[in-house]
Amino acid sequence: MNETITSSRFVFVTIAITALVVLGIWSVWTGYYWLTAFMAGILITGLFFTRILYNLARHLYTGVIESSKGTLEFSFPYKSHAQQESARLRQVTAAHNPSSSQQDAKKIQALEIMLKEHDLLNEHLKDINSQLEMLVTERTVDLERSHAARRNLIADISHDLRTPITLIQGYTETLLDGIASTPEDQLKYLNLIHARVLKLNRLIQELFDLNQLESGQLSLQIQPISATNLAKSIYEKYETDTQNANLSVKFISPDSEPQLYPKDDTIYADPDRIERVFSNLLTNSIRHTMPGGTIYIGVRFRRFPSAPEKIAALFFVQDTGNGIADEDLPFVFNRYYQSPHRDSSKHSGSGLGLAIAKEIVTAHNGQIWVESQLHEGTTFTFSLPLAAPSC
Repeated sequence: MNETITSSRFVFVTIAITALVVLGIWSVWTGYYWLTAFMAGILITGLFFTRILYNLARHLYTGVIESSKGTLEFSFPYKSHAQQESARLRQVTAAHNPSSSQQDAKKIQALEIMLKEHDLLNEHLKDINSQLEMLVTERTVDLERSHAARRNLIADISHDLRTPITLIQGYTETLLDGIASTPEDQLKYLNLIHARVLKLNRLIQELFDLNQLESGQLSLQIQPISATNLAKSIYEKYETDTQNANLSVKFISPDSEPQLYPKDDTIYADPDRIERVFSNLLTNSIRHTMPGGTIYIGVRFRRFPSAPEKIAALFFVQDTGNGIADEDLPFVFNRYYQSPHRDSSKHSGSGLGLAIAKEIVTAHNGQIWVESQLHEGTTFTFSLPLAAPSC
């Protein structure tokens, strides 16, 4: 159709131009110029209407083809009044209300923030879960260690109870059988029996005291006492016992640090319980120090880092003994702990002395700790607050 219309238009235009040229030549030849102008006007008008007819025919042809395909759409090159009013109303509405695009952007931004917070929360929960798993693992290991230590302690206590009872039984049977016939032999066996009974009584008393300390049922006879005088009295009381173990003992006076020596070194404590702490620490040092070694007993004074106006008395027992392995240091004050590195044939004991010492110091609002290097010695220190600030 398009090709046909185009060909017809071309032929018509060609004929019209040819006719116009012929008429122009004829009018010039004959002198009828007005006829030429008239004919030219007719031809130009015809060409104009030919263009209109051509466009109309092209649109009709296109409409027929699109209609047969079912895709015919009508469009207008101008907006109707209704369309213009609708556009104007949309502009007015957009001016008075937030645009939907801005609202959608805010919603998307809020959703992104929520998703980020959700991811952060998930990461935080993962960290907490990992920490809980580590904590459970540590507690499980500690519990297993505690159960193992408890079993070992029960075995040790059973051994400590069975051995003296067996010896007491043997000594008693010796006396009953009349083997010890002389008064000297009888006195000897009676002294042996008495020593074993004292050891049994001490072990039972340690268990009883520790149970009362941990439950807070042990009463303390608190009274004011000089820290220096207390340390000196302990030194003088146990000097002979230490020397009998072929060890030298020395007292470290706080006078060596006069700038730290307070005018009033009074503490509020139960002297008998503090002596018990010293006794347990000294017993531990004597047990683990080879003959010829040295034990130092003393007291010094230090200010609290967090409160410089407060001063604490630091009592210490230091020895030149075997020392403590690094892996044992965190557990030496545990109730059920005994070092696997100890030689049970040389060092006997229930393993309750240090636990009792810790509980007594804690009951006095103090602290106790240990510093040691293997084969170089050990220092046990416990602190008690002074009754009043230093002047």
